[in-house]
Amino acid sequence: MYYVYVHTVPNGKIYVGLTKDTDGRWNNGEGYSDNKPFYADIQNYGWDMIKHEIIAKYPDKEAAVNLETALIVLLKAENVVYGYNQTNIAENAMNKYHSRVAVNRVVLKRGMPEESFFEASNIPITAAYEMIEEWIYNKVHREICVDRLINGMTYDDLSEKYHKSVRQMKKIVYDSCLRLEKHF
Repeated sequence: MYYVYVHTVPNGKIYVGLTKDTDGRWNNGEGYSDNKPFYADIQNYGWDMIKHEIIAKYPDKEAAVNLETALIVLLKAENVVYGYNQTNIAENAMNKYHSRVAVNRVVLKRGMPEESFFEASNIPITAAYEMIEEWIYNKVHREICVDRLINGMTYDDLSEKYHKSVRQMKKIVYDSCLRLEKHF
């Protein structure tokens, strides 16, 4: 079982965590000795003065990690004003992405070439899907981007499939490409 928990220090700051063994992880505060700011406040206030809440239990690690990540972001636990988490979720996500993609070799062509947008670069298909999912907010536009930029559908085929004009399809794809290019 995976436990997602929140520690709340009397100063109002929080720490969001995930563990399979709360006693072993917490260790009366000693489990946080590598997190200097949090550990200093544990020493200052005392472990017993800190509020310890188990937010959820999951048999599935992925679900637990998703909740932990969401809580860290929503509660601003990475911001030193509000919390002690030092995970740098946004930075880690970008580093993870950059490690999968050789960004320095990516070359994107302007003007909407007939070949696939991502074939014109060296971006792996899995990374292309992830980019579209993350940076194209409209569901239909995401589907159009996948069909055009990854699957290579023609604008005529897109127009027929999505019941929009070819001109509308080109605009959606062009605008989406501009958005994606900003994140390379």
